[in-house]
Amino acid sequence: MTIVEQAEKLVLAETKDFGVETIAFENAVGRVLAEAITADRDMPPFNRVMMDGIAISFKAIEQGVNSFKIKATQAAGDQPVEIVGPDECIEIMTGAALSVSTDTIVPYESIEIKDNRATIIKPGIIKGQSLHRQGRGQERG
Repeated sequence: MTIVEQAEKLVLAETKDFGVETIAFENAVGRVLAEAITADRDMPPFNRVMMDGIAISFKAIEQGVNSFKIKATQAAGDQPVEIVGPDECIEIMTGAALSVSTDTIVPYESIEIKDNRATIIKPGIIKGQSLHRQGRGQERG
């Protein structure tokens, strides 16, 4: 049986150095980078909302809350609005920065709004859904 170190030596002995070439970005499909690259800042620079809807704390769902008082409306570019109670939410728009007091977006298609309250009408809310996390890719959407 070949141990990992021996197998690695066998594989590396058969590899070839094809050198490095500089090509235009649009011609780079299917190519491999010669070296790792890193960003000099997080993208996105904040937890960004991916869908219009309401921002809630998922703890409320875990506690059985499904109706929320709309505390404020927040558009993209607005300062994040904090919630305090588990029965509060922020009506929020795509691209907005998420406050630290919320962690889940419930899209308009899953809620009904009446008398300044948003009620979840579709089950299956998942913690962190519809967020593009700071410095990371899409979680769930």
